[in-house]
Amino acid sequence: MNTLRSEMRVGRKNILFGAFLFLLFAVCMGIPLTINLFGGSALSAEQYELWKVVHAYGLFLGVINVFLGTSINNLQLSRGQKELLSWSFIIAALFGAIVRMALVLLAVYDTWHLVPSFGEAVFFSIGLALFVYGLSRAGDQIETTTPRMPTAEDRPVRTKA
Repeated sequence: MNTLRSEMRVGRKNILFGAFLFLLFAVCMGIPLTINLFGGSALSAEQYELWKVVHAYGLFLGVINVFLGTSINNLQLSRGQKELLSWSFIIAALFGAIVRMALVLLAVYDTWHLVPSFGEAVFFSIGLALFVYGLSRAGDQIETTTPRMPTAEDRPVRTKA
């Protein structure tokens, strides 16, 4: 049980960060988008389209982090590799969601949009490569340890005393 709990600590930060991103982008970024649905908006048409993209990105990265946090324990990776994988997805979400949102809110998105895109792509690629590597190792492990069906020789022999 202690090993299970120590493994859960790796993915816990992804689950919490993903839930935070989901709430932030679903609620906070969704309010101006919802107001537009009901006939009025504080956003111009161009701002509305940009907010929709940032809103969707934040939700996507939040869901990805929650998924990773729940499945990271099933990967055949060392503790260090799991930590690197976990932090790669958190940093990718920081670039892709938080930095991108800050640039949109500061209205400098047009000139600096490559910074979060590059950072997100680098860390997402590192994390994805480790995730696929862990999945491939898990598949090898499953194939080698597949239990066989019990046979008649496996049954205990009963003797009468």
